[in-house]
Amino acid sequence: MTVTTSTTPARDATGRAAEAVGLDRATKRYGATAALDSVSLSVGDGEFVTLLGPSGSGKTTCLQIMAGITRPDAGTVRIAGRDVRRVPMHKRNIGMVFQSYALFPHLDVASNVLYPLRTRGWSKERAVRAMREALALVRLTGFEERRPDQLSGGQQQRVALARAIVFEPSVLLLDEPLSALDRLLREEMQLELRRVHELTGMATVCVTHDRSEALTMSDRVVLLDAGQIVQEGTPREIYDESATLFAAQFLGEVNRLSMTLRDSVLSDGSRSLRSTRIAGLADGDVDVAFRVENVRLETADGTGGRGGDGHDGWTGVVTDAVFLGEGMRYVVELDGVTVVARVPRGLDPVAFAPGARVRVRVAPDDVMAFPAAG
Repeated sequence: MTVTTSTTPARDATGRAAEAVGLDRATKRYGATAALDSVSLSVGDGEFVTLLGPSGSGKTTCLQIMAGITRPDAGTVRIAGRDVRRVPMHKRNIGMVFQSYALFPHLDVASNVLYPLRTRGWSKERAVRAMREALALVRLTGFEERRPDQLSGGQQQRVALARAIVFEPSVLLLDEPLSALDRLLREEMQLELRRVHELTGMATVCVTHDRSEALTMSDRVVLLDAGQIVQEGTPREIYDESATLFAAQFLGEVNRLSMTLRDSVLSDGSRSLRSTRIAGLADGDVDVAFRVENVRLETADGTGGRGGDGHDGWTGVVTDAVFLGEGMRYVVELDGVTVVARVPRGLDPVAFAPGARVRVRVAPDDVMAFPAAG
């Protein structure tokens, strides 16, 4: 197989990356339920795209349609510009890593990785060379004679990855690839998958329900819910500029308040906020959200705080303080409204202990507002 030193993809006459895999108005129904509802998506050569969403959002159906495991009821599926709706999975030139790894337990590592090459009729010499290169890429040189039951979960995942990329597929599909691993291994493999992607330049589509995986690994994140795309963009875009309340809540912990927008001011009658992110939002009832890490806490007299600058502040009482290792999580009660703040370590443990009166601030740039949910 070929290892590149750059992931710069081929581009068409318009300057856009050539499409590796795409869906056009893909729809799949199971009875009255639309698992996927007219979804259009294009993944360019060299791009790492993650399909993110809760269970039942349609992300797995989307991946299975790309793979050829599931046939759409309507719409088009393209791989390298070719309509593959009627092309079986084994002829689509895709590599796939399953949640369960799907390694052959009776075969050693080398034989598992060689398997797709043998089914494609590669010569022994060429296949062995590609197998060794793939194992070197995933850092498993020297493991050729071990069986899967002699490997750790992370090592088995690397074997599955080597098997999926050894024949240089047009696109690599990852179906919840890290869900079977413990937290530390999962974090390690997130970086490993990203490293392999950067070395191979292979178009990659990953399915996950884990927002940390999506934000860590991806060039672009596609957020789905109820069979439709809710938002797509770079990890930073969808996190910092969430388009809907659902997106804001799914991508990270937020404080949510029901308020009213009048003359560019957000208010619930007792408290007010300003936001730089209300352009185009009509006056009336709105849902307001701001992320817990964007809350600034100060003592009631306005000193000793950590976090972003903001409005004049709301005064409340700390009801809970939890040590997180890298920081602290505080819960503050504000006359019927609860605000959570996650801040770096360093606050005075006495001045911000449960029972202490504190001031809460949020910067206008960090306040998101959306039309009130019906």
